Amino acid sequence: YRNREIISEAPTAPGEYDVRLEIPKDTVRGTVELRPYLVRTESHPGEEPSNYADQNNFRVASGTLYYVVVDGHEQEERAAIDGERVQFSQNAHLPDGSKLYYLDFRNESRPKLWINSDHPRIAEVLQSRGSVGAEARMRDVILDQVSYGVWVQLLVRAGSAVDVEGEVEHEWQEMVLQTFARNLYDTSDVSEATHRLRDDLSDPQTLPHVMQRIDSELQEYINPREQLIHLMEEGLQI
Repeated sequence: YRNREIISEAPTAPGEYDVRLEIPKDTVRGTVELRPYLVRTESHPGEEPSNYADQNNFRVASGTLYYVVVDGHEQEERAAIDGERVQFSQNAHLPDGSKLYYLDFRNESRPKLWINSDHPRIAEVLQSRGSVGAEARMRDVILDQVSYGVWVQLLVRAGSAVDVEGEVEHEWQEMVLQTFARNLYDTSDVSEATHRLRDDLSDPQTLPHVMQRIDSELQEYINPREQLIHLMEEGLQI
């Protein structure tokens, strides 16, 4: 989950700014990173090539990074998806080839995400602990790619598991539906949304349309554009 708040509109003068941020607890978990950035609002291209951030939306400076540790509810912890890095080539239950990841549903009550460590450079980048720099930006882009595929699978499986009463069997399914179903159908009634999702997934006529809704919602949720821009700001050639 990523978000941004505008502290001061342009023009921004030197000085100190008092800031109050409200972070809804139900939208975050684990550790929240807070860092202020000074961002250029207008492009100032020069005649000669420059190493300065002279384009609109480029970061000019940053401030101190702060961390907020969020205490999770016990139920949330149980519903989390486990993850582990292993060599796919050495494990018969994992797919062959050069797959980057695999979401394992052998235990339907507790899906597990496997990351393929047969790709050592990618595995190394994913272990990066930094919050700035090329490796950190590349890590975030890779994680966005993985999370998109994972969320699609979780959403489709959770929606398909809804029974006639609108209930699901496993906690992770409930977590997924609570997170996405209402936004998919623009309603505040999660029961209505889950029933509609189940019906749309089971109908060949509506399946393409609901998959398009899921794609749109996940792009909003993950916001891959932001991390791609951050990566380009590090000067990498895309």
